[in-house]
Amino acid sequence: MVFLGFSLWRGDRNAYSGKIREIRETGFDYVEVSFDFPWPLQDNGLLRKIGEEICENGLLLAVHGGWRDVKLASPINEVREASLKYVLKTVEEAKRMEPLYMLFHMATEQAVKEMDEYTKAVKDAAVNSMNTLVMRAEELDIRLVFENVPSQFLADPHDAEAVFLEVGNARLCFDVGHAWMYEVRREENVSVGSVVERWFSGLGRWISGLHIYDCLAINGCLKEHILPGVDSEFLRAVIDNRQKYDVASDFVVVEAFKNIRGEDVKPSELQGVVELLRKGL
Repeated sequence: MVFLGFSLWRGDRNAYSGKIREIRETGFDYVEVSFDFPWPLQDNGLLRKIGEEICENGLLLAVHGGWRDVKLASPINEVREASLKYVLKTVEEAKRMEPLYMLFHMATEQAVKEMDEYTKAVKDAAVNSMNTLVMRAEELDIRLVFENVPSQFLADPHDAEAVFLEVGNARLCFDVGHAWMYEVRREENVSVGSVVERWFSGLGRWISGLHIYDCLAINGCLKEHILPGVDSEFLRAVIDNRQKYDVASDFVVVEAFKNIRGEDVKPSELQGVVELLRKGL
């Protein structure tokens, strides 16, 4: 079975009850709650109420770990260790919510693509952080996945493969938009299908889940997390290549925040997409 999820973040805090009901009524299986500051450590009371309401609505809950200011692949050890110390605390809080999984970005802002001689230092930093997190998650019986990011390290399949080969039991949540944006910044006219095919053919054995949404290139500006329709080439690329490469992902998040007019996405707008994914996956 493939579980279908929709995102909820701190910006939804004043209207979360209605959004949770709408997520359920649209046919999603779970809510991926984002641990954006001050969640979960400085405002865990509201977060726990939201978790309880998700369960009361018959939905499962997953956790997107905090990523702003969190640099788990930084080659500056003091930065990496501070990030790791923080996220380990959030893992403890996530355990109380009994999540379907918990997800982290493996990121650094260092310009490693312009300094090839430092790539190994970044890879080693990522491996160290991932090993620590995987071991702690296993102790707490939490399923852990790591997401590819749209810039610098872990943005291309070669980086990702080098890391996953060294970390036992690590799994990937493949963010299609992140992968496509990284490629299109380097070379125009990159097809979504070719990007998905590269990742699925090279890293399919590690892919446990997917983040799906549309991306737009308008006057040289890239926009991500856009509402997809049933004719989305991003959705079609995932459906076709998942079958072709037998990728055993068992969860999919429609991580769409805005429509093409810049308005907030309502879960109910994705009714057709949910039906398409149910049939296609």
